[in-house]
This record gives sequence, C-alpha cells and structure tokens, in this order.
Amino acid sequence: PTYHDTIYVTNCANVPFVIGDSTLTEAGIYDITLTSVNGCDSIVTVNLELLPTFVADTLSFTICENDLPFHYADSSLYTEGLHLVNIPAVNGCDSITPINLHILPIIYNADTIRREICANELPVEAFGRTLTAGGLYTYTTQSLVTGCDSVFYYRLIVHENPTPTIM
Repeated sequence: PTYHDTIYVTNCANVPFVIGDSTLTEAGIYDITLTSVNGCDSIVTVNLELLPTFVADTLSFTICENDLPFHYADSSLYTEGLHLVNIPAVNGCDSITPINLHILPIIYNADTIRREICANELPVEAFGRTLTAGGLYTYTTQSLVTGCDSVFYYRLIVHENPTPTIM
C-alpha cells in the first residue's frame, strides 16, 4: 500500500529544507516519494513556506588597531577583511550584514628622542610626565596622518654629578 501525507513546513529562505533525497530551496508544494525499509513507497506532499531573510548592503568601517575588537551587533571582529555578521530577526531567520573592516596600524616610530642630563637636573618634565630617573620611556600620541595611536620612545640618560676636586 502507498501511504500519503501532507506536511506544512515554514523555513528560513537561506536554509535549504531536506527531505529524503530532495533539497528544497524555493517556496511551493512538492510531492516527494520516499521508500520505506520494506520497499513500500510513501508520498509526502510538502507545502514549503519560506520566511524572508535580508542581506544588507556592505558596511565599511575603518578603525585604529588599538580599538580592536570591533563590535557590531552581537559580533566581535578581530581581523581586517570582509565579515558576514548575522543579525537576529523577529521571524527567527537571521539577516546578514556584510562588514568590510579596514584596520589602521599603530605607528611605532623607530627614532628615539635622546636627552642627556646631570643628576642635579632631576626631575625633568618630558611630554607631560615628570621623570625622576634615567631610562627608556614610551609615549603614545595621536598620529596626525591616521588619527590613530603613534608610539615613540624617549631615552633619558642621567650622568652623575662631577665631584669637584679642590687643589
């Protein structure tokens, strides 16, 4: 005997519906023949309704490396390039927003500003900081080129005060 049944399926448009050997990707009514283990055919009428999904236009963002990760919706992006971000929709079908992320690097200046002083000149002011000992100091400023962080180094060399000799 042949068995016949009708099923009503509501699916997201971007998710194929698979039944037996059939993959359905468009809304409609389909008669699918399935064979049971004992060799009898069954016919299933699938009434497939597809809920809309939305693919937005690509959004482009340019950020500074020190602003990573970049957050959009519930996603955190860590790398440059094209990312597909799923946005939950009211109907349960995610919509997709392509995000093109461009990352501007932190600029590390290879040149070190060098200053030599005598110990009795301590403390010294350098770029808004009070330095009380010699050493290599790191400063972060905003690059005039990119608006992102720019890092440079300031080396303070402190010489001992000379010991006066009395003759």
